[in-house]
Amino acid sequence: MLKAQVNILELEQPETKTIPASGDKEKEDRLSLEKTIFEQAYNLKNLETRYGEASQLLSEELEKSRLMQHELSENYKKLRMLNTSTDTLNHILPLGQSPKLSRGLGYQGSTSQSIDLTESIKFVKSDHLPKHVEPKQVAPTNLAVQSHAR
Repeated sequence: MLKAQVNILELEQPETKTIPASGDKEKEDRLSLEKTIFEQAYNLKNLETRYGEASQLLSEELEKSRLMQHELSENYKKLRMLNTSTDTLNHILPLGQSPKLSRGLGYQGSTSQSIDLTESIKFVKSDHLPKHVEPKQVAPTNLAVQSHAR
């Protein structure tokens, strides 16, 4: 058992081989290159992720822009139709009216400052009151009996 523990300890220790000086330099260069390649791959993956997110955000914003542009054009269309309808209505309203017509949308009445309205209003007292008339009571007719008799 003691021998097995010694073998395990030997395996856990890093190997110390004597490599010539030129081999150390090559190994360091190789490790440096691998580290640079790993960092570049990590940066590339991060950039690709950010590019995907930015691309998705751009497409969503473009879709919103299209919807807003469509809504704006619809509102302009409705506004032009409203202006056209108002002009048409303004043309149609005065057609067929006499110039002395004093009612309706185009009526320009006199103001209370120019004419006293109470001068033209006359109240008349009634001479007689109407008689109270009792409603006649009519016997209900049976329509079903009359229709069968025919």
